[in-house]
Amino acid sequence: MVEITKHKRIVIGAAALLLLLTLFGCSRETAELGTQQEPFVWFLSPEGDLEQLQNSAEQIAAQIYELTGYHVRTSIASSEAAVLSALAERPTAAHITTLSAAAYLHASNRGSSAAALLGAMGGEQYSRAYFITHQDSGIGELSDLFSESVRTPRMAIATFGSLSGHIMPLIHLREAGLEPDSENFSFIETGGDAEVIAAVYRGEAVAGAITENLLEELSATEAYEDLFEQVSVFGRTDPVPVRGLQFSPVVAEIARRQILNALLQLNERPTGQELIFGLYGWEALSEHGDEPYEPLRELMRSTNVSLEDIQL
Repeated sequence: MVEITKHKRIVIGAAALLLLLTLFGCSRETAELGTQQEPFVWFLSPEGDLEQLQNSAEQIAAQIYELTGYHVRTSIASSEAAVLSALAERPTAAHITTLSAAAYLHASNRGSSAAALLGAMGGEQYSRAYFITHQDSGIGELSDLFSESVRTPRMAIATFGSLSGHIMPLIHLREAGLEPDSENFSFIETGGDAEVIAAVYRGEAVAGAITENLLEELSATEAYEDLFEQVSVFGRTDPVPVRGLQFSPVVAEIARRQILNALLQLNERPTGQELIFGLYGWEALSEHGDEPYEPLRELMRSTNVSLEDIQL
């Protein structure tokens, strides 16, 4: 008979204890989730009317319970960065999220989020930035920004680090063979799309990038009556997925499938559509995995744009 020494018994006992703790931790992360005691936490990114967002989310959570038996607790985060932090906690403090494309890229890169649904707004599941310029600038395409006729090549943008309004224009400039990070070019941060249009209109920037086309709205005001005669769109960026819904990897596949089915059922009902619209102005939801984000990742790789360049 092989004698088990005291030292070996201690090692075996410690290994067994570690296994039990690991199994217990796994059960806390998966088996108990969705119960009244351990509900799924739906951590929503803040955007728009927060009271409406909370009310819609709570009613949708109640419908999920009716359709699946899973308990879901809703909460609005202070920022998308806070949602990413909650996903990274152990055990995770967020099981269902509604991240923008920029935030999802960060979470996906860390392995803390899996895409499940995309919203649709204005009949589109993607958004773009539009390039605008003053009519007398002589610019018809991006490469003209660096022509000899343009004395001060400056592009107005709303916010530095914005995926749609800054990073995508940066990517397209690099794709056109231009290097905007130089002495001969500069971005001007204005704070909003309306301010971008105003900067181009007044000649403070030779071009601009806007994510929301406010030209018609501004032209109706007295200050910009001749806007359409002075400012025009000359191009647009590749599409970026709009805000969607994601799951933490700790959510079991069976629970994920049932919650998705419940949301898609709500998407087919008029009353459910009203609740979904109350979230982020989503007109509809459709099931999508990670594939809508891969072209964006490829663009970033090909133009040496990193996730650190994208601010939340």
